[in-house]
Amino acid sequence: MPVVADTKPGDMVHTVANDCGEIEAYLSEDLLPSVSTAVQLVGLIAVMLYLDWRLALVGLVVLLLAMGVVRYGGRAAEVSRLRLSTGQRARLHETLAASGRPSCSGPNATRRAGLRTGTNGT
Repeated sequence: MPVVADTKPGDMVHTVANDCGEIEAYLSEDLLPSVSTAVQLVGLIAVMLYLDWRLALVGLVVLLLAMGVVRYGGRAAEVSRLRLSTGQRARLHETLAASGRPSCSGPNATRRAGLRTGTNGT
């Protein structure tokens, strides 16, 4: 093995000790807390199912739906913003301004919304 033959023994010991330290850090800081959280989650679901399985199923369905909204809802809003052309955005802002409703973007959005920013009473 040319790598072993070309490496000094001190360098090899240092590399092995460093790798062992990294593995130990991974196990104690990342893997064990993840396993602990997974066991707690499974235990919680088991207790919920034991106490009232119908209510537990409703709660789990609501949780899954909420997770889907959180995960994909932001993406849907981002995609819908990207689909508006610059002219469409300008017309939308003009329409909102004409209706008296505040715009949700831009440097003066909080001032237009009638909110106090804390500087000079504006």
